[in-house]
Amino acid sequence: MSALQRQVAELWMGLTLQRNCGPGTLSVCVYDEGMSVAFALACIGCGGAVLLLAEEKADARQAARSGAADFVVDTLSEALRILKNEIRQHRPVAVALSGGVEAHLEGMVERGVQPQFAVAAHGGFHPWSALVERGAVRVDPQESAQYGLCGAALEGFCPEVQTAANVADRRALDERLLGELTAVAPGPGQRAATRWIQVAPRFFPRERDRVFWRHWNERA
Repeated sequence: MSALQRQVAELWMGLTLQRNCGPGTLSVCVYDEGMSVAFALACIGCGGAVLLLAEEKADARQAARSGAADFVVDTLSEALRILKNEIRQHRPVAVALSGGVEAHLEGMVERGVQPQFAVAAHGGFHPWSALVERGAVRVDPQESAQYGLCGAALEGFCPEVQTAANVADRRALDERLLGELTAVAPGPGQRAATRWIQVAPRFFPRERDRVFWRHWNERA
């Protein structure tokens, strides 16, 4: 199982249960190959919008190849135009913007663009601090306690991993898992665990392993 799937699963569950990254919300992430990609995927899965900032065009393109960006653009104006349109319609979207991370952050502050989350390991940029001071929740991937943003949100739910023989078998097992989880008495956590089985194949269509969540009361 990829580490990325586990990270996305934890982030997605935490964000879903806390209901703070859904349709109409914006998160900004500074690109790296781990946390920012995981966070972008989790936000998209929750229905939110993401601006992914990368110094290099190659990194922005890599984000798109990993599924963490729907668009790759070169200017902040173009990125904000796409985000504004999709956010207005409450549609999930991720835009990767390359070149001059600090300059782009300054441009966001100058234009009054305020995200719900600010994700980066190096939060020393002055404009980055301004976003946090205005209310953005800073997520630092170097602080493992923040990785899932979960805390009490996932209390009672345990991650499990199921491995399929092949991709076709994975689809069949996902259907079976969905049926099992749907049959359990509903609650916020259970609904989120069930929804994850519907979301995960979109991001990890070729993986034979599936991370899923089960309440400890339901474990065999």
